[in-house]
Amino acid sequence: HQARFDVLADRAGFDARARAWMPDAQLAALVTVGVRPDGTADLDGGAYVAYSYLSGERAASTDLKVLGRCLWMIHVKDGDVSAYELTNDACTDLRVPGPPRCTFVDIWARAVDDGADPGRPARIEYLPTATGSQWSFASGTFGHQYPDDC
Repeated sequence: HQARFDVLADRAGFDARARAWMPDAQLAALVTVGVRPDGTADLDGGAYVAYSYLSGERAASTDLKVLGRCLWMIHVKDGDVSAYELTNDACTDLRVPGPPRCTFVDIWARAVDDGADPGRPARIEYLPTATGSQWSFASGTFGHQYPDDC
């Protein structure tokens, strides 16, 4: 049961599954819905988490058997976990931003300071940018981007 799943601290098992797919797989993006201000999500109660992993080896490959198959996705919702390889025509343009420096607690605190309601569900994403990474926070009519600079 995943009623208090910490999206960042508890992801080791998902990291291991991605590395079983490709040993060089690294977290490239994270999309969540329903992560609470304490950084946890009720994955049995409607919250959703999607981890995207990028293999640089696959991204650079010219082997037709793996061309474009550089991403490994893991989705978790309502107690179900699905994991699969994803094809992306832009593999060579994708990059790994590095591990998040901020936590969901940090991003929630910034959003609340900016006017977000901590009682409302939020969609929070960790995404690569041209020079690093950023967080996107959306809840109701509130939306804001935050640098990953904690």
